Amino acid sequence: MLFAVLATHNVSTIPTPDDRTSAQAILAKAGYDDRWRASLDTSTFAGQVQAILAVQDAVIKASPNAVQIPFDAPREPADLLQRGMGECSERSRVIEKLLATLGLETRHAAIYSVSETGSRLLSLLTPQVGSHAVTEVRTSKGWMVIDSTSRWIGLTSDNTTISLEALQSLNPAQTEWHGNLSGTPHPILSGPYTYVLGLYSRHGRFYAPYTPVPDVNWNDLLVGLFS
Repeated sequence: MLFAVLATHNVSTIPTPDDRTSAQAILAKAGYDDRWRASLDTSTFAGQVQAILAVQDAVIKASPNAVQIPFDAPREPADLLQRGMGECSERSRVIEKLLATLGLETRHAAIYSVSETGSRLLSLLTPQVGSHAVTEVRTSKGWMVIDSTSRWIGLTSDNTTISLEALQSLNPAQTEWHGNLSGTPHPILSGPYTYVLGLYSRHGRFYAPYTPVPDVNWNDLLVGLFS
């Protein structure tokens, strides 16, 4: 019974046919049309970065109303595009789906501030603690974080990729980020924080069946716990 419950609440990361159609529409709406897709070469690091920045830009443009989609409602690419709205939780999800359609591997990350509680465990258990949702993408140079609300990614001026784990040992304000980035790291990344891979919500009301069981991708969660 427990296995059935966990399987029912697994958040799949595999794009559906509808996701793929909506992904093309989101990209095209931002100017990344079929010609752009045809010229894209994600087998190279430069092409991967190009794809990542384009997807981030397109998702932010597709959700100009930076408001969270209500609980107990779908929040996939089609929903973000139709509603024109989304916060970090929706945008990161859609970034992941779009990158998957371009052949890039991603994993979701929920971030919780530790500065408010002084404890990683308490931060995970405390409602309303400062939080954020981002994406990590696997590039040919390693995992790299992608912000969901700012046009910033974990890429330094010398093309070093920065993961969430690596970022915890850096001072983002004193790091020389790549010149192509127009945004800055989210404020939560400047203070002590903890993060959980594969966790989409602690409350369970982002994805069906909308019950109090947390919304997670179990594969990414287990990889994060045991890697």
